[in-house]
Amino acid sequence: MSVRDAFERNEVEHQEGLTLVRRFTGELKGDTTLEHATTSAQQEQDAIAEARMEVRMRALLQDENPSNALFHEAETARLLLLKTRQMFETPEQPSTLVKMGFSRKTARMTANEALESRNVYGFTQLSDYVNGLESAWKSKQSKSAQRFRRLCGGLDAHKNAFAIFPSQNDYTSALCGSLKFIIAAAVNHDEIADTISETVTEITEKAARAAKILLVLHTHAIRKLFSELYARVFNFYRDAIEWYMRSKTSRFFSSFNEKMRDRYVRAAKEIDDTVTEMYREQSIAQAARLKIFCTEQERRDEMIRQRHKNPDASDLTFAGERAQQLLLSLHKSMCIQASAVQSVPSSGRGEFPALFNGNTKAPDLINRVTAGKLAADLQHYVVGTEGHSLFNDGSFWLPEVDVASKLHDWIGNEVSSPTLWISSLDFSPPDIPGSRAAALNALVAAWTAELPIISHFCERPRFATLARDRDIEKVGLLGMVYSLIAQLLQFEFESDAFEVAQSRVEKLDGSDESWPIALEMLSALLQATPHLKTCVIDGLNDLTFAAGASWCNDFLQILSRHQESFAGRFRILLTTAGQSRVVQDHVSITDRVFTQTGTREVIRNGQWYDRLES
Repeated sequence: MSVRDAFERNEVEHQEGLTLVRRFTGELKGDTTLEHATTSAQQEQDAIAEARMEVRMRALLQDENPSNALFHEAETARLLLLKTRQMFETPEQPSTLVKMGFSRKTARMTANEALESRNVYGFTQLSDYVNGLESAWKSKQSKSAQRFRRLCGGLDAHKNAFAIFPSQNDYTSALCGSLKFIIAAAVNHDEIADTISETVTEITEKAARAAKILLVLHTHAIRKLFSELYARVFNFYRDAIEWYMRSKTSRFFSSFNEKMRDRYVRAAKEIDDTVTEMYREQSIAQAARLKIFCTEQERRDEMIRQRHKNPDASDLTFAGERAQQLLLSLHKSMCIQASAVQSVPSSGRGEFPALFNGNTKAPDLINRVTAGKLAADLQHYVVGTEGHSLFNDGSFWLPEVDVASKLHDWIGNEVSSPTLWISSLDFSPPDIPGSRAAALNALVAAWTAELPIISHFCERPRFATLARDRDIEKVGLLGMVYSLIAQLLQFEFESDAFEVAQSRVEKLDGSDESWPIALEMLSALLQATPHLKTCVIDGLNDLTFAAGASWCNDFLQILSRHQESFAGRFRILLTTAGQSRVVQDHVSITDRVFTQTGTREVIRNGQWYDRLES
């Protein structure tokens, strides 16, 4: 056994031991002096551990001394820009004309002078300059004019970002001065107007969007990335200006549209890489914030609060937009507005005939709230988790790019299929498969955006806890459906048409005979909750063996039928570590994603994982 294997084994055994001790102390009633002393010691240790965890998590959100860090990062940006300038200031061999006594500035020197001009030039002056060129735009340059006007509309993002620098006027002048120079070149040269307006506008807008992260995240890492981002932007501006300052002969032999396109592709790739890392930092900070400010019980309470809201179309649209933005912050993508919620016509009790056996006037009908109180014991039969407890250890994973891009389309693209099945290779603890990382990221996005969602992370029941006549897969599937029912019963809103016979609720006793009743109630609750638009199920393939195959098929049919009849867009996310013949019968090939790559563990026990390895 290698030293590393031995270390990892000892770490796992140590964590298992802590878990067992914690479980033991949690079951003590504290009646005796020894029990009271033991529980008190455990509570003190828990408080110390929680305090340490909070300190580590806060380090992911903000620096201890923000003012010093701001100055340090401003200096970092200045040095990076200086390094960029030096690339264009290298000594050149004197030309023949210079040796003969004639002096002429090179294109590089002229470009540097244009960029390094310290005339007071700001965002307002740049906007006024562009607006003042309306008469100068020629008819065939209308697209260029629109692009530059759009560019000026996003200047506030740069202005707010530059505010972190003590010498912000220098950076503002460099940005606006170079843009003015480039815009002037586009106005006066038809042959380059279209290309230069497109490339410069796209590059500048990318930087502006990423710069907004600094308004909510104040860490050393994000400011360093911000500095690198603007250094690359200035580098690109220099390329454009250097070409323009060349002699006419040089420009003739060096096509702008070809050279500029190559430089744009290269610069865009570098900027995309930097922006992606900035969005990753933001996602990590979001997970840390969730851990700091929400315990498991608080996350449950917050979820219940969200389910008690009376949503309308605008609420759900806004929540959907926030969920999209959070997922897209992991990996850049187009911002798509959430679709407006279409109300589901209610025909009263007739919507749920299976629950009332054809008799809608049954005397024991109860509403959702009463059914929820009556079904409180359902949690006793739940196997698995809704997902709250999976964030308790202060760890967080990000799926790889191939998985994340599909996840973005699923939650944000109204044109794509509302069903997505992400499968991956299984991994041994403490690693988790990419499929589960995708499910966890979807949960964080939904919870943060207050987007209505139900979820379940399946587990196989322990054989030792089952009666002899019970099947492991069936017990696990019952626990999953019971969990979804319990979540749906927590929703409270006006004009709730759901009613159910009390006798039917009482038959949810954890027995195999309760399975068809549970499916009927699940279907009825889905129909009666029109603002619920997302369902996430992880690990379903672990319950599809033997007798579980038929039951799993029944469950997936319920979800599919509801998706087909739903007036809006009901999203279903299935994530599995491994394949499943049952699941593949319900999901088309185009809606499947299989990844062989692992996940990126970015936080472990509240600390950056790469720091633990170093």
